Amino acid sequence: MPTTAAISVEQQLRQERDRFIAFAFCGNDMLMELDAEGRIRFAAGATELLAGAAGSALLGRPFIDLVADADRPIVGALVAAAAQGGKRFDDAPFVLTPPGRDAVKVEATGFTVPQLKGNCFLAVRRARQPKVVAAPPVAPSQSPAAEVLAARQLLESRKFDIAFQPVVSLDTGAFHHLEALLRLPSGQSPAQFIHLAEANGFIADLDLAITKETVSRLITVAEKGRPTSVAINLSGRSLSAPGFAARLNEVLSVRRTLSQLVILEITDSGAITDLRAVNEFIQSMRTTGFKVTLDDFGARGAAFEQLRQMEVDYVKIDGSFIREARKSDRGKPFVIAMTGLCRALGVTAIAEQVEDPATIDFLRECGVSYGQGYLFGRPMADADLLVGESMSQIRWRRSNAEIMSYYGSERA
Repeated sequence: MPTTAAISVEQQLRQERDRFIAFAFCGNDMLMELDAEGRIRFAAGATELLAGAAGSALLGRPFIDLVADADRPIVGALVAAAAQGGKRFDDAPFVLTPPGRDAVKVEATGFTVPQLKGNCFLAVRRARQPKVVAAPPVAPSQSPAAEVLAARQLLESRKFDIAFQPVVSLDTGAFHHLEALLRLPSGQSPAQFIHLAEANGFIADLDLAITKETVSRLITVAEKGRPTSVAINLSGRSLSAPGFAARLNEVLSVRRTLSQLVILEITDSGAITDLRAVNEFIQSMRTTGFKVTLDDFGARGAAFEQLRQMEVDYVKIDGSFIREARKSDRGKPFVIAMTGLCRALGVTAIAEQVEDPATIDFLRECGVSYGQGYLFGRPMADADLLVGESMSQIRWRRSNAEIMSYYGSERA
């Protein structure tokens, strides 16, 4: 029977193994282990460069003390959620201010390992891209007209960024495509900005600007021999705007291969008043090779009518619908019926907000083919991450021990 000392050594070795396996998977510049109170228990890698001291000298110090004052609230919340609730986060941008050194812009991934519950691994790398130059924030005292003017100026100056989040197969975990998502400077809410654009008549301009930027990045990586498919959001209001279809076709016609890479994802479909006219536009795009997704399916009763009148390739089941379905014994049959209808129509179902393996099991039992959510990866703004199939194995899932373990056990 092993002695207490032998067990202690074995546990220590397992911990060291887990630390360095995690470090290798994350491919970052520095790895730290934080206890439940956020104090540094272990540090390795480029600690001198990023944290201003050797790893041994950092032990016992609160990690938050190394973070720039402005970033401390959000970083503290992320670390606490990871350590106490197992909530993984990916590539959170912030600034480190090591004593006696210049500030360093970094991105960090935080996650837990089953053998070390209560502790948080923090894998840190120097930021690959400079942060977007911040536009002057809109003061709360500004009038609605001034707020709209500031939003239009931000759009015209292109002071926004695009982040990409993966959609993967729920059966295998293999990467399928990305969704392009708006990101704004100074922590502004993309959802509020989009709502402002919809309410004030410039959502079509916003959709076209995002499409142009995404297409530019797609072309860049495709020319490097690494093409990948990306879903671009288009508001239902934009599809109803005069001249929008012609402007969109102009953007998407710059490369013939874009029809094989771009998926058009229709959001705010409740705003569509003429389903027949929009379906004609959808079919014209599908005829030329573009795939089309209907977003927020299940979030409103009209979704089934939209699916009846608009022929699409994918539907994205609303995350709140899935969460509510899991809470009720009657919820699962509804999701099964929904996915059965989709299959009968030749439409593939994608589920949003997949955040734990139990949700994967539920969705697979219901016949959902693909999933998107923080479990597979948070949105990332680095265009160089658009690297095709290898991305799913190397970048998106290498820092997520939980999901890798899940699919590893499936294959065993």
